[in-house]
Amino acid sequence: LAWATGWCWREQVDRHTAKLSWQAHDTGQPAVLENYSAWSGRRDVYEANRLQAVADFPIMAGNTCIGVLALGRTKVGDPFSPEQIETGILFARLAALGLDNVSLYDSALQEIDERKRVEHTLQLLNQEQQILTAILQTDISQTPLDELLNSVLAKILSVAWLDLEPQGGIFLLEGQGNYLVLKAQQNLPVQLQMLCQTVAMGQCLCGRAAATCQIQFATHGDTDHVTRYAGMEDHSHYNVPILSAEKTLGVIVLYLPPGYQKREQDINFLRTIADTLAGILERK
Repeated sequence: LAWATGWCWREQVDRHTAKLSWQAHDTGQPAVLENYSAWSGRRDVYEANRLQAVADFPIMAGNTCIGVLALGRTKVGDPFSPEQIETGILFARLAALGLDNVSLYDSALQEIDERKRVEHTLQLLNQEQQILTAILQTDISQTPLDELLNSVLAKILSVAWLDLEPQGGIFLLEGQGNYLVLKAQQNLPVQLQMLCQTVAMGQCLCGRAAATCQIQFATHGDTDHVTRYAGMEDHSHYNVPILSAEKTLGVIVLYLPPGYQKREQDINFLRTIADTLAGILERK
């Protein structure tokens, strides 16, 4: 029990320590004494205060006691009258009502938070579906490959909730599967376009994504990020392999703000994008 008296004392007490309060708790009825100091079950902590009249009132929620309102007096010969005990019972009921309102309020807040979370998730799913639909509606028979890849890349970079920087690239595997070739890019620095025009399997993050068939995530300081140039700004990366039947077709590289934290939601969406692009490439 969390026990409180007229001195606004608050602590946790067990059955052996606060016998009177637990009596009120167990019986659901007020526990009243005219002289607490003379009672055999008194607590040593109150010796200095010389408690006289005390009354512990159970705070009931239905048939369950959820707390105890404990009142005490130090004036000798001043017991709680029947009217005061009735008042104490009313105060305990008010306390129960207040605690119940707090519980209802907390439940309402949780329900609102859950509703907002569901609405947010549905909005994200709707955005994802719109992007996927737009990619699938691309006329692959009439669109040159480089133009198609740049269009897909632009659509990926437009996804607001991914927090992507407005730059990225798409590589395709060439040379009998020995290296990646940069086929599409948006706002990549010229130095990087030159350094990464071709990337060997296993080289840097894109090569590692292609070789392992696993999405790579790295920050600017990651040791796997081996391709660098003077003045390169701090950033993070997703490097997403484009796979078809566990065969690598290419890699999507996306830029993220410095200090970005990898999210499972991102990974799932990027896998779906890569799978969709793999289907287009197979048909192309």
